[in-house]
Amino acid sequence: MSSLGANDASWYSNDCAYSGQDFLTVLNWGRPGLNNGVYSVLDHNSVYQSYTLVVGYTEQYIQAWYNNVLSCPMMTLMVGTSNSYECYNGTYNPSCSVYTAGVDWDNAIHSVMNWVASHHYDTRITIWGGDDLEGEWDQWTGGSGCPAEPTTLDFLNGVANQEATYSPHALLGDYGDASTGIGNNQCNFSPGVWTENDVYQASWGIGWDVPIPELYQNASYQGYQFNAWSQVFKDYQGQKYEFYGVMTECSEVDPLPSGQCYNQRNETCEWSPTIAMTNVNAKQEFGTWPYQDVTNIRWQDDSPSGNNGC
Repeated sequence: MSSLGANDASWYSNDCAYSGQDFLTVLNWGRPGLNNGVYSVLDHNSVYQSYTLVVGYTEQYIQAWYNNVLSCPMMTLMVGTSNSYECYNGTYNPSCSVYTAGVDWDNAIHSVMNWVASHHYDTRITIWGGDDLEGEWDQWTGGSGCPAEPTTLDFLNGVANQEATYSPHALLGDYGDASTGIGNNQCNFSPGVWTENDVYQASWGIGWDVPIPELYQNASYQGYQFNAWSQVFKDYQGQKYEFYGVMTECSEVDPLPSGQCYNQRNETCEWSPTIAMTNVNAKQEFGTWPYQDVTNIRWQDDSPSGNNGC
């Protein structure tokens, strides 16, 4: 984590265009679960990392970033998890409460916030929670024919209710998709299947959540995610619904191209952050955002394979 923090600091410093420019960074740790009685995340190498370890590794990243960054950049750091198979590792763990996993995740976020403040880094670094919330993963709610747990709503309620006890508050960035009406991990029918209102509740309505929609685009999607998120925005503008940024998925290393980029995992050409923001800003109904952040997922096992003809 120290090496990653130092590398990011170097890149941000070189790319910073004006003093105080904010860079949105996501550390996506994995899915929540219970390991030996301790709430943890199952990381992308299928290894459990306790929430306490996640806090410590995140602080290592921050320390290295702060020690190596020049005076120009600022950073918003999201400490992220996902709603994919919560409380599951081969079988569902009845001792694992998705609600409690959410409560403890929020506590972990505030542990990082407190550490940042105690080192006086908070003038340059803002800490958010994060969740890769996807409709084709865990069900929204339980019901007949679906397991009682896990449900995505339980985790988010745990986060929101615990967050209400804190001041200052940490936002929870939803950097997932807007998939609705399709089968998911637990059940292929109502009431587990997500609706558009569930996407709204997950990304805004429950409280403290803000949408940073993933806008991965390739031939198979045919603009689906962009159009789906656009529809959520259109239908909930009356609730002061606002995007706080966008997420792309390029496998290439920084600096990313301004045109199409290569996604190694799917072997597709997709939108770069530049194209994503250009298309979003071209839709007049989106209006002016409070933030213009754009960030990119690069999986840890992606090789720097270059543009690959995209």
